[in-house]
Amino acid sequence: MSPASVSTVSHICGEKEIPHVKIGPEETPRLPFLRFSSLTLYPSNEDVSRAIASVLRSLGNPTCSLICSQAECLLRLEELVRRFLISRETLSVRMLDDSQDPTPLLKEIRDDKVATIIIDANASTSYHILRKARELGMTSSFYKYILTTMRDHPCANTGYCQHAHPCANTGYC
Repeated sequence: MSPASVSTVSHICGEKEIPHVKIGPEETPRLPFLRFSSLTLYPSNEDVSRAIASVLRSLGNPTCSLICSQAECLLRLEELVRRFLISRETLSVRMLDDSQDPTPLLKEIRDDKVATIIIDANASTSYHILRKARELGMTSSFYKYILTTMRDHPCANTGYCQHAHPCANTGYC
């Protein structure tokens, strides 16, 4: 995207109150150095935590549940967990066991009446969690899912996301 189109997309997302995460270099490298430049489309762990925190703020800082498929999740989302520790909001962290069956965790979340669920897992595990959530009746408009998976998006072509915004390709359903 050109700097002009980034500005336009950012403005539209702001007007429509759609979360927008800009991923790219802060400034364009000069032409002679362009061939020595590299760009990663994978944001840092801190940036992912900030983006999720921003989405949660736009939702009114709800009580959340974080489902982790691996212990590294806590390292990856350390900034997000730290923000919850110093605020009055509640974040419960739930780890998938070795069987990777999310049913018990989802039932706990449903029984606790937690509507915002953050899933930190690979695409296939995220898909499995969403499929189980649908079986348990947890895909109504009451529930909001935030996925940290940045590629092979599990919502694509599955019908799990009721609506997707072109500006918010952050894994937010």
